[in-house]
Amino acid sequence: MTSRARRKAGMVLDELTGRRLAPGDWTRVAALLDDLGRALGGTDPDPVLRAAAALAAASQPRVTRIGGGDTAVPCPPDVRERANVLVHELSRWDGGAPAADRTGPDGAVAP
Repeated sequence: MTSRARRKAGMVLDELTGRRLAPGDWTRVAALLDDLGRALGGTDPDPVLRAAAALAAASQPRVTRIGGGDTAVPCPPDVRERANVLVHELSRWDGGAPAADRTGPDGAVAP
């Protein structure tokens, strides 16, 4: 995977959990997270870039009418957990395991 694809996917995942969306939009986002997860399983960066772009578009807040009531809700726990798992998966493309997985026998983080 290219560093560009990794950065794009990472940015989308980082921003996602702070969003407030309509409940139906979170359902769509959950499906797109699954698409991104499948794309990360391969070595081609194009599916990752497409999945990240679709996820970014789907997770953009919608404009609501004045007085129409705010139906937006924070990121559901299951969507937040899936996004966190994908962030962890992205770390394998950083040239090594996440810091938590690089601890030595003495508990120190290996370089």
